[in-house]
Amino acid sequence: MRHFTDTGQAADMERVLRRRDLFGRERAGIDLSRFLTRAASDGGALALVGPPGTGKSALLDVAADLTAVIGARVVRLLASAREVDAAYATLDRLVALLSTPLECLPADQRRALEVALGLASGSEPAQIVVANAVRSLLEAAASSQPVLVLLDDAHLVDPPSALTLGLVARRLCGSRVMLLAAGRNGNWVDGNRCVEDAGTSSSCLPGFSPYEVGSLDDKAASDLLESRFPELAAPARDHVLAQAQGNPLALIELSSQLGLTQEGVEQFRPDAPALPDKIAGPFVEQTRRLPARTREVLLLAALQQGGDLSQLCSTLADIDVLDALAPAERAGLITVRQNRYLLFRHRLLRSSLIAFSSAIEVRRAHRLLADISVEQPHQRTWHLAQATTAPDEHIARALDAASVSSMARGEARRAVSMLVRAAELSPARSARGRRLVEGAYICAVVTGELSQASSLLSSAREAEPASVRTLRGAIAAVNLLLNTRCDVESAHRLLMDALRGHGDSYGSDDEDLIDALYTLFMICWYSGSLIHWDLFRDVLTRVRPPVPVLLELASKCVGSPLEQPTTLWDELDAATVAMHTATDPAQIIRTAICCIYTDRTHACREGLWRVIHAGREGGVAAVSLSAITSSCVDDWLSGHWDEALELAAEGVQLSKAHGYQRFTHMLDGYIRPLILVNRGEDSAVDAAEAMDAWGEKQHVGMFFGFAHHVRALNAIATDDFPAAYRHACAISPPGELPRYTPHALWMLLDVVESAVMNGLMDEAQAHVNAMTKADVSAISPRLAMTVAACSALTADPIEAQHLFQEAICTPGAERTPFDLARIHLLFGKFLRRNHSIPESRAQLLEALDIFDHLGAQPWARKARGELRATGLAGEMISTGGSAHLTRHELEIARLAAAGLSNRDIAKRLFLSDRTVGARLYRIFPKLGITSRAALRDALVASGIDVSLEHESPTGEL
Repeated sequence: MRHFTDTGQAADMERVLRRRDLFGRERAGIDLSRFLTRAASDGGALALVGPPGTGKSALLDVAADLTAVIGARVVRLLASAREVDAAYATLDRLVALLSTPLECLPADQRRALEVALGLASGSEPAQIVVANAVRSLLEAAASSQPVLVLLDDAHLVDPPSALTLGLVARRLCGSRVMLLAAGRNGNWVDGNRCVEDAGTSSSCLPGFSPYEVGSLDDKAASDLLESRFPELAAPARDHVLAQAQGNPLALIELSSQLGLTQEGVEQFRPDAPALPDKIAGPFVEQTRRLPARTREVLLLAALQQGGDLSQLCSTLADIDVLDALAPAERAGLITVRQNRYLLFRHRLLRSSLIAFSSAIEVRRAHRLLADISVEQPHQRTWHLAQATTAPDEHIARALDAASVSSMARGEARRAVSMLVRAAELSPARSARGRRLVEGAYICAVVTGELSQASSLLSSAREAEPASVRTLRGAIAAVNLLLNTRCDVESAHRLLMDALRGHGDSYGSDDEDLIDALYTLFMICWYSGSLIHWDLFRDVLTRVRPPVPVLLELASKCVGSPLEQPTTLWDELDAATVAMHTATDPAQIIRTAICCIYTDRTHACREGLWRVIHAGREGGVAAVSLSAITSSCVDDWLSGHWDEALELAAEGVQLSKAHGYQRFTHMLDGYIRPLILVNRGEDSAVDAAEAMDAWGEKQHVGMFFGFAHHVRALNAIATDDFPAAYRHACAISPPGELPRYTPHALWMLLDVVESAVMNGLMDEAQAHVNAMTKADVSAISPRLAMTVAACSALTADPIEAQHLFQEAICTPGAERTPFDLARIHLLFGKFLRRNHSIPESRAQLLEALDIFDHLGAQPWARKARGELRATGLAGEMISTGGSAHLTRHELEIARLAAAGLSNRDIAKRLFLSDRTVGARLYRIFPKLGITSRAALRDALVASGIDVSLEHESPTGEL
């Protein structure tokens, strides 16, 4: 199809397509627009073909919208199964809809059409004459404007009408008539033959060009569900995606049927689909025509795990399996490869077989499969469970064991299905409650399916109220409270009650106890309550040694990092090293949590990304969201801000899909605003305030700290220092580093800088004294750099210069570029005010480079303002070639080209050796060189003077 020739028309069509949610049909929309544009002047016939439910009718709607752009008349008709045996029934309705008088036709054509439509008596007219009459009517109707005939369900067109329309389609060249039909596969050929598909009408429309409309790809199917059913729980969504296999109508109908509650997991089992008749009907019709023995074997294959027929062939002595399957293969419903592997043409066919078989047939098939699965005990147990109708503790126990094995293989959702079925088969109420609680625990803690967890806990409470008061039940319930409403008070009360009821045995080998303590730790962190923290520390002292290392580290690194001996940081470093080879997501997540306020998230990066990638491949939501959040923190600190925003958006989408309000608010109300306000988007503060307001209702002290952090940075970036001081002191009052408030370690510079800028030197000095007393510098390079810079802000000029130099030369300072750039900016301002203009420029240019790289425009404006005050603008300077160096880069390049070492350049410009090396590393590619040796020639070739004879000792340009 050729491209548009009318630019305005093309733009209008593009707007029509943009207004439509095409979900994977964007290419089809473009192709339709091109077909209509061409056919509006040249004529044409196109047939959209595909399986039932693939969205062909929706594309006809799109075509109707597009036709309005070219000013065409639309005539739409729907073929009907009731008319398939009535000759010329479809043609009769088309002629009536055209409303063109038959008197306009030549006499022979008019007579033939009247006889064909039963308006006159006579011998059967020649098909070609009838076709010519219809073409003449269509051309007459299109005399004033193009005409588009839309024909839906065209596989149901009666044969005479189909043949007539096919003849018309071949003779539209040069007309303004467009024929667009939609029908099932197998009924369309561009020629005289019709290829009949099993289960469809024998009619066809030869002459129409076929356009295949297949299933949606995985992303488009997922996007469709997200748009139409955003609250659909993850297990239900996964079930729908698996069953529908990209069929749009199946996606919508299955989701509508499941609704938004999705209570119970029985409906998500692979052998219990809930396909509506309109989806399964065509597939069922195809299977009903098969011999009974074929349907029997197909049902066995549909219920069997995998498609290997070997077991069926070797066990069913009275059935020739391959011979029984032959009719289904001839009908195109299945494919048998290598006489062993069976593939269904479409997953909906498999689902339809199960859904439309009687309960007796399904149970009989499961019983047979159980008998032949003796060497596969877990499969045998599952089939026995499906074949059983009465309570049976023996089978329930076997399902318990199978669920444990499934968990060990990482098949958590299958384990839940087994536990629910075991609960259904449990004769005793206590056993039923215990199994439902175990399923709820897996859903809440492992898979993250919160709606399932809630449903199962409710069922367990009905079966046996005591079952939900166990530690296992409490942990599941607390995870629901934390991740949905983030109700920390209720969660704390519930978990403490369960711990008190657990008894006096606090062994470190008690997995439920340790799991409960990790959960209690998270409650304390989120609440920030001194009472909660003190109770947690008291409970922790009761645990029989040794306390798990990561639990001990978490309590210290997050709870009270300022009260710890320096040896703790060696233990934490050892834990991060161990994480490099860790395969347990829980270990990775728990280690990363210990590193958040101790500035070691960079050491967790590899492990966290393993968890994120596993989550994208179908892993569990809970650990994926934790890994995403910790990775965002690392990206914030390390300057990978674009990646942080992308990850946060991914996390928000995932958390909304699973009902995790906690992560939604954290990512959307803290991580994103933290970056955006520093990029000049003041409106991002609103999101942080919304998070704070929501958290205040739930007593989430963590969100209070997050919101004030965002507000303080926004205020400093815009030079509103009174507001900055107010927000910073809300977390950490001057001279205080509050216990159980680890976020104070992220706001040290905010407190001191805003105090100094407000003239509150005593308050600033008090905060510096508190940092020194707590030995904050020992925790991490970032904090050592921060303490030195804060000390510089309160020191006399001579000592201040030394302290600023110490701060920017701190080993590892480059890992936190934003903090480093802030200190370069402060150092530059200090030097300018003390009349060290060349040295000031070096610091300010370094700050400007980093801020520009981060996209931190408010901060870059501050640096440029200071540069202007030194008499130097911060604009880019071309080297004369294709590369562009900043003034700062050019100065470093010239000094290096003149033969100065990194150390000499650093001393000359008041930078660190590492900073000089990093800048040269960025300069080389810009100049198209790879080594220092080529630097001088590259600059000279670009017309740059590399002589230092007329420069001051500080390298002023």
